[in-house]
Amino acid sequence: MKTLWLAFLLFATAVSAHADQQLPAIKGVPPRLEADIIAIMEKIQVLDAEIKNEPPRDLIDYLRQVANKQSGALNIFLVLGDRTPEAISVTFANESFRSALDKICEKSHLNWWISRQALVIGPRSYHEKKAPAPGHN
Repeated sequence: MKTLWLAFLLFATAVSAHADQQLPAIKGVPPRLEADIIAIMEKIQVLDAEIKNEPPRDLIDYLRQVANKQSGALNIFLVLGDRTPEAISVTFANESFRSALDKICEKSHLNWWISRQALVIGPRSYHEKKAPAPGHN
């Protein structure tokens, strides 16, 4: 029984070590569109790279370039407003675009979601303005 419990703890730790920064799609986005965009994000591969002390905007631009070279199918919109997140360092290890984006968002305290026009990256507060919680219209 101890072995099973240890295996569960190791699995839970590995799964929670990398948080998914995705928020729900904006109201009105067809489920098929959301699924297609996520499939593209999983298909695009970010090769090994270590980037140190760069602003999130530059890291998103790097991912945008990777996506354009491999698929050209992602329209990416970054919303920061007057907010200027601190420079961060990230290491990519031959992983999906989605995983790389989650790393950047997690370290920058940003999230991402899908709208009808684009993959949007920004603070949770901006998402809540565009997609208010049920009963808060």
